[in-house]
Amino acid sequence: MLAVLAGVTLSFDQPTRFALIPRLVPREDLSNAIALKAIVFNGEAIVGPALGGALVVVIGYAGDFFLNRLSYVAVLITVLLMRFPHMAGTRTSSLLRDIRRGLGYILHEPLLAQLLANYGSLMFFAAVYTVLLALVGVEVLGTSPGELGVLYTAIGIGTVVGSLGVASLGDCAYKGRLLMASSLMMSFSVVIFSLLHLY
Repeated sequence: MLAVLAGVTLSFDQPTRFALIPRLVPREDLSNAIALKAIVFNGEAIVGPALGGALVVVIGYAGDFFLNRLSYVAVLITVLLMRFPHMAGTRTSSLLRDIRRGLGYILHEPLLAQLLANYGSLMFFAAVYTVLLALVGVEVLGTSPGELGVLYTAIGIGTVVGSLGVASLGDCAYKGRLLMASSLMMSFSVVIFSLLHLY
């Protein structure tokens, strides 16, 4: 149930985060900005889980969750301090009307609809492995808190390495193929992980 709720939340959360980027960087730097955003967003995933696994021994699970929640305060302060450049023609309107307009636009743009369906399905079906990893780690792989931290750290390392690879490509001509290949690779890797029984 938690995994389903996390998948639904990510389906809305991640596109919203990415929607901020075009308002903050020039169009020619958009590909690099998206990749670098993923590095910043997931960079803490390299040190955080390993540190969390070690801290469980000292302060317990409740202490770990408390420290994690405190880290969100810095993020909230940063968002509150953001100032976006003025966009011509920006006006306030009804949220439901904006959603209807957005969905209407997507339905008339097949490529955009395919991209959103691809990304949404990845967020809903594939990204929930992060929620299930603790259960799989303890019940199937028999990991200790420290070893579980290492598994989560591996996810962070993979994300940063992949993001750096995308950023190094710049505005390449094969973005569509790259997206499809990476989506298939992610799905395939989750299937392979589900078959593993040894840490």
